Amino acid sequence: MQAYADNREAANELALEGDPVADAVVRLMEHQEEWWGTPTNLWRELSARVENEVKRSSAWPKAPHALTVRLKRLTPALRRAGIEYVEARMGHRRDRVKRLRRIPA
Repeated sequence: MQAYADNREAANELALEGDPVADAVVRLMEHQEEWWGTPTNLWRELSARVENEVKRSSAWPKAPHALTVRLKRLTPALRRAGIEYVEARMGHRRDRVKRLRRIPA
């Protein structure tokens, strides 16, 4: 069981290290407990944390909806890294909102 747990941990770290979106999310959440906003605001916030070379590569989502797809896929790995990703609708107009928050260990 310990070997299995170690393999899962290694796979999770590899998934986070190899993905520029995951890396940007981890850097965003290093110094704050929570972030929330529209998909566009999150895409802009994360884009500001990566190099121009990464933004021009095919590894970076070119639009907010593509970022949403990537974050849904990364949700389990981010959760194991202590970051929760949640999608919700808020306000009278039921605007889409993305929320990131650090999970206590």
